[in-house]
Amino acid sequence: MSKNIWRIIAVVSIVFLAIITLHYKTTVDKHIEVSSLVAARIAKIISEKDIIINQKDEQIQKIKTQIEGIKDNNDLLKRDIELYIKTTHPKTSTIVAKSIAENVVAFSREHKISPELVVGIIKVESAFDPAAVGPKTKYGHARGLMQVMPEWVKKFGLKSEYDLHEIDISIETGIKIFKIHLEEGKGDISTGLYYYVNKDKEYVGNVYASMGKFVAFRSIIGEENQNVETDIDLNSDTKQLPKDKKENKNDNTTTGNK
Repeated sequence: MSKNIWRIIAVVSIVFLAIITLHYKTTVDKHIEVSSLVAARIAKIISEKDIIINQKDEQIQKIKTQIEGIKDNNDLLKRDIELYIKTTHPKTSTIVAKSIAENVVAFSREHKISPELVVGIIKVESAFDPAAVGPKTKYGHARGLMQVMPEWVKKFGLKSEYDLHEIDISIETGIKIFKIHLEEGKGDISTGLYYYVNKDKEYVGNVYASMGKFVAFRSIIGEENQNVETDIDLNSDTKQLPKDKKENKNDNTTTGNK
C-alpha cells in the first residue's frame, strides 16, 4: 500500500514539475517576443530620427550652397527680387520669378536705372504677371510686365505687340520708354513716372510705395542686407507734378502720348 502511495506521489510530482516547466517556458517566450517588439520599435524610432536629421542636414547644405553661389551684389539682388516675387505672389512659378529677377538686374544695370524702381513699376503695372493685358483704350491694350502700349512696337523694331509678353522684351522696352520720359522730366523720377503712365499722380505714389516695400523686404531677409540702400528718395512729392490732363481713366497705361 505504501509503495503505491509513493508511486502516486512521484507521478504527481513529475506532472507538477512538467506544468511548471511548460509555464515558465511560455512566460519566457512571451517576454522574448515583447522584448523583440520593443527592440524593433526602438530601431524604427532611431531610423526615423536619422531620416529627419539627414533631411535637415540636406536643407542646411542646400541653403549653404545657395549662399556660396552668391558672388556679388548683383547675385544678391537677383536672389532678393526672386524671393520678393515668390513671397508677395506665391502663385508665380520659380522659373518666371527667376527670369524676371535676372532681366531686371541685367537691363537696369545696362541702362543705368535703379533696379528697385523697375521692381516697383512691374509690381504696380502687372503684379509680376508676364501675361498681363490692360483694359482696352483708344491706343489699344497695354501688355506684359511693364504694360507697354502697342504704339511702341514699331518704334523699337518688335515684330508684334505680343512680343511684349516675353519677359526680357517687356522689361527692356519698358525701361527704354521710362528713360525717354525721364529725359522729358529733366531727370526727375517722379515726373518720368508721371509721363510713363500718361499723367497720373496716384500712379507715381503707388510706384514709390511699391519701391519702399521692396527695400524694406530686402532689409529684413538677411544680415547681408541690413544696410541696403537705394539711390532714390522714397518720399516723393507729387504736388510738384504737372496738372493731370487725362481725358479718360482707362488711358492709365504706358504710352508716348501726353
